[in-house]
Amino acid sequence: LFRSPEPAGPNCFRGGTAVHSGPDLDRNGALGDTEIIATSYVCTESDLFEGDFTSEMWSDPAAVTALGHARVVTGSLAIASDAPVSLPALELVGGSLAVSRAGTPARFEAPALAHIGGDFTVDGGGFAGELALPALVSVGRGLTLGDAALRGFRAPVLASVGGALIAHGAALAALELPALRTVGRVELTELPATALAL
Repeated sequence: LFRSPEPAGPNCFRGGTAVHSGPDLDRNGALGDTEIIATSYVCTESDLFEGDFTSEMWSDPAAVTALGHARVVTGSLAIASDAPVSLPALELVGGSLAVSRAGTPARFEAPALAHIGGDFTVDGGGFAGELALPALVSVGRGLTLGDAALRGFRAPVLASVGGALIAHGAALAALELPALRTVGRVELTELPATALAL
């Protein structure tokens, strides 16, 4: 992630910070204009969750409240909650996103989530249900759908997966990625008669 000041204007009424993400292709420690894939605007302190949100943090009500207001998580995010999870403001995860459980019946909602800088994994046997991420555009590294209970995964605007797309699971009846254009490799195993849209 690279940050730059954002002047007062349409993105932040009183000014704030622009948080840019993308691959550092020339490995110079900064993101050039052509390397920026996404920009999220942090206009208030509550828009930013600094660092990783770990599995253990779900038992801390203050941390869960802070995550619920965040537009940007600078580190990795582990979804491991005994209750359904709704993150309506979340746009960007700078590190990896791992979904292992989100209540019974399972529900994880992140309708504005557009970019994940690292790996995206749904695994662990604790997420029984369907997962839809309507705004997800890019995953910086691999996308792994390995949860035996996951019944469906829909990301209608996901265009880029920087690493491998791996999907396996006896219950995965729907895998819909109709906008996918770039992926490292695809590995689909042990799937039922899946409604596949790639």
